[in-house]
Amino acid sequence: MRTKELELYLDESGDFNDGKDNRMPSEEPSMVGGLLCEKNWMTKERVMRDFKGKRVHACGGYKSSYLTAIQSAIADGCRFVIFENTEKIRVVDSNITYINIISEGLVHLFRDLAIEYPDGVHIRVIIAQRRMPVREYSNRIKEKVIMALGRQNLAGVDYELAISDARSDKRLNYPDIICNTWFTRDRFVTKNGQRAAKFGPEARSIIEKIFNPQWIYPVFEDITITIIEQLLEERHYGEAMFRMCTLPKRKGIIKIQNAILAGIKKADAYEQDTWFRQMSLLIGQYARMYCYKDGIEIAEKYIHLFLNKLIQANVNAQVSFWLFDTNYYLLTMYDHVGNISKCEEHLQICSENIDVINRTWEHIDYYFGFRIRELNVLMGRFAFQEVLRRAKRLEGILLEARSLFGLIKSYDGTAQDARSELLGKVYGVQLEAMINLLHNQPELYDEAVKLSDKALAEFLDARDISRQYQYRCLLMVESKKPESAYSMLLKALEIEEDEQADDIMLSKIYSMSKGTYDFLLWHFSNVILAFMEKGHPVGNQMFEAIMNDRHFRYDVQDKDKGGHPWNLVLWNLARCARLNERGNLHKRLYRRALAITRENKANATMMTFAMSMTADHLLWCRHNREKDIEEAEAEFEAISEEMDNIGLTREMELAFRLPDIQGKKSVTDEILAEISIAYLR
Repeated sequence: MRTKELELYLDESGDFNDGKDNRMPSEEPSMVGGLLCEKNWMTKERVMRDFKGKRVHACGGYKSSYLTAIQSAIADGCRFVIFENTEKIRVVDSNITYINIISEGLVHLFRDLAIEYPDGVHIRVIIAQRRMPVREYSNRIKEKVIMALGRQNLAGVDYELAISDARSDKRLNYPDIICNTWFTRDRFVTKNGQRAAKFGPEARSIIEKIFNPQWIYPVFEDITITIIEQLLEERHYGEAMFRMCTLPKRKGIIKIQNAILAGIKKADAYEQDTWFRQMSLLIGQYARMYCYKDGIEIAEKYIHLFLNKLIQANVNAQVSFWLFDTNYYLLTMYDHVGNISKCEEHLQICSENIDVINRTWEHIDYYFGFRIRELNVLMGRFAFQEVLRRAKRLEGILLEARSLFGLIKSYDGTAQDARSELLGKVYGVQLEAMINLLHNQPELYDEAVKLSDKALAEFLDARDISRQYQYRCLLMVESKKPESAYSMLLKALEIEEDEQADDIMLSKIYSMSKGTYDFLLWHFSNVILAFMEKGHPVGNQMFEAIMNDRHFRYDVQDKDKGGHPWNLVLWNLARCARLNERGNLHKRLYRRALAITRENKANATMMTFAMSMTADHLLWCRHNREKDIEEAEAEFEAISEEMDNIGLTREMELAFRLPDIQGKKSVTDEILAEISIAYLR
């Protein structure tokens, strides 16, 4: 028999996002898939017949003719090949992940083809181009395949790689459709406001028949372990630990874990410290990129798989510090996701082991950083008076420490006008606590302004200064001074006061990254509401500006338009629409705000927002004798019951009057009014 001549056309689907574009990596598995056919099966005439010479992009709108085209391919003896990262290994670098999936998938496929065609097989692989240099792309895949084939000891398989552009090469329409069909086979879509399966029963039956399990390859099972083994050979134990922590629970990894532990135990203290520091930086990156769920999972695995075992083995006193460091990150991330019980747990662990960071001068800023995080956690628990008490003590210590700068100044003059970001943060935390107390203690206003001035004086970085002006803006909003709040928002955006500032402000806000523009938009909406509550015409102007801005879509239900503070932006605008007597718009904005807020019922902070929202809405329904008042009553009651089941602190229970409303069928307007403004600023 002759050598079998085949062609394989590949494209990608799924999530190869590595977080570098400020998007959170999703739970979607990364995959590569395509069409395996005999040589010369793919002709220009066939492509023209199936697609009329047009480029397909199945994500943009799936057509029934697409399914017909791939049915025809199966009828001609073609096979559909899928290489899928079913384990959802965390993407560290999108290009590396893509290359790993292709190379590992090809090796699996070549192994099966070698068995099927014992006389030899030659396969030409045509891959859709990604955004990286073609030569580098091709060479790196070849390198991976060569190494993998060497490990598998496969003979009789000859292959060549070609990179092609899907925008011009219509042959790549087939793998595009194949990938999309497989990837979305169980998906639901919204049609005319109704949620429905993307593929009906008949189409699903066809899809089940045309995808043969023999040619669907889960990848990363071998390659991740191989990568870890290579890292150990090169003594890159920090990255090896990280890779281990991204693996799911699976048999066969204990041997690798033990090898890593043994290598760390044999290393000197300097090497160990380098590896632990690398792990700390990688976990910290998840916190900085708002990827809290993945960051928490990796940090907890790191403690379980390595740090606890190294401490039990009494390897190095420094391990205790890195254990504290990881618990510190967990405290930070659990604080951001609003898990009060986990915050309590990790705050206690850190507090009991605080001495591990308290022994050297070099760790002093780290120590204060932790103490400031502790204050933020207490803020989330509504312990505002305790925050002020502890912050005052920290302020005193930092002021004394800064007096040492005077000695340096007298020595060589370099410490003149020295500032302290730590001290600025302590002032900022005190300011936040006072803003939350201001409604019941308006006498705090003057002291809060002084704290704001002090905080601003300590920072040099533009982002820190902008953040302090945002706090000042919020202070003015809570003090019913919208004109001053507007001025502070302009300062936060580094914009000169101007009659046409609304459009300029919005344009600058939307030019910023996710995580920055959301909070600025929240302050913008705070100012609108403050103006409108005073009957000031500027409020109406700002409201129309944001509602008519081309970037603003309150009904978009994607990950970039969710969470905090996007929910508060929409709630503010809902109340503005209410003041504008635009009832239908008010209800749509309110419903979207509440839906976002209730997406994660384990997040205590978000649940407090939900309770304030529903109390406010119920109060409005009562005063305006709205027809949906019974629905509003039931909604508030349901939220109250949920709040009672998530383990709130005593301060939070009192703030939301839970002891006064438990078991009551009807809550007074006075209590509702208090609850409606109890949420965390």
